Amino acid sequence: MKFERTYSVLPMRSRRELSALAEKIFIEQGSMKRLGVRPDPLSRFIKEIGDRYRDNPYHNFQHAVDTLYTMAWLLNLPIFKKNLPDFHKYLLLMTALVHDVEHPGHDNQWEIKTHSPLAKKYNNMSVIENHSLAVSKELLEDPELDVFASIEEYKRQDILKLFDQLILCTDFSWHKVFLDELTEGTSRNKFDFKEKEFLSLMCRTLIKAADISNTSKPFRQAKVWGQRVMNEFWAQGEMEKKFNLPVGPLNDSSKSEFNSAQAGFIKFAAYELFALLSRVEEKSEEMVRALQQNQIIYERNAERAAASLK
Repeated sequence: MKFERTYSVLPMRSRRELSALAEKIFIEQGSMKRLGVRPDPLSRFIKEIGDRYRDNPYHNFQHAVDTLYTMAWLLNLPIFKKNLPDFHKYLLLMTALVHDVEHPGHDNQWEIKTHSPLAKKYNNMSVIENHSLAVSKELLEDPELDVFASIEEYKRQDILKLFDQLILCTDFSWHKVFLDELTEGTSRNKFDFKEKEFLSLMCRTLIKAADISNTSKPFRQAKVWGQRVMNEFWAQGEMEKKFNLPVGPLNDSSKSEFNSAQAGFIKFAAYELFALLSRVEEKSEEMVRALQQNQIIYERNAERAAASLK
C-alpha cells in the first residue's frame, strides 16, 4: 500500500470495510511486524474498537480510520520514518484508532454544563478524552485484545504513559497552550529525536495533526468533513436551547455560517499547527498549501453567502 495524503475513506460505510482497511494500514506501515505484534489480537482489537464507536455525524469510526490512515502517511515522511522508534510509530497508529472511541457526539462543555456522570468522574477535565482513554485501557486488559502484549515490559510502561498523553492532548481546549510549546520546541534548528521531551512533543504534534487533517484534504473531501463537524455542533446547540443552557459560539445554526466557521478554524487553529510541523518536516508543507487553498475557497463562499442575504 502506498499512503497518499489525498486518499479518502468517505466511500467506505461499513464497519467491516473500515476494520479491514485499518488492519491493512497497521500491516503495511510495518512497525507492528518489527515489534513482533501478533495479527490476531490486533484484528480482534480493531473490530472491538470499531463496534464501540458511535454513529455520530463526525466523531465516528470513519473519522478514526481516516485519522489512522493520515497518521501512517505522516509516519512515512522522511524525518519521522528515519527518527521515530518503532514502538512510538505503533503507538501513534493505535492512538489514532482509539482517540475518539465512545465519543458521545457533543463536546466537553455539554458534559460540564449538564453535570454529567462523566464530568463528575473526571472533575470536568478533558472529560470525553479521559473516557476514550479509559475505554481503550479496559479493552487492553483482556489478554485476547492486548495489542501491546509482545512489547518488553519496561517499554510497555513507557508506552502506556505516552498513550495517556497522546489521547488527552486531542482535547482542543488546550490547543493554544500546545501551540506555544510547539513554537518553542521547533525554534531551534536542530531536532533531536533522542531527547525525550522533543520526542514526546513530536508524537503529540503528529496525533493532533492527524486528528484535524481532514481540513487539509482536497476541498470536496474537506467540505464533507466540515459539514459533519458543524452538524454535531448545531445538534448540540438545539439541545442547549431546549434545556435553557448557554449556547456555544458555533452551535447556533442561525448565527454560525458554515463557510465562515471553516475558514476561521483553518486561520486561527489549524494553520499554525501545520506550519510549525513543516519546520520539522518540509514535505508536510503540502498540507499547509492545501489549508491555504481551502481557506480561500471558504472565504469566497462566505462572501457569496453574505451577498445573497443583502
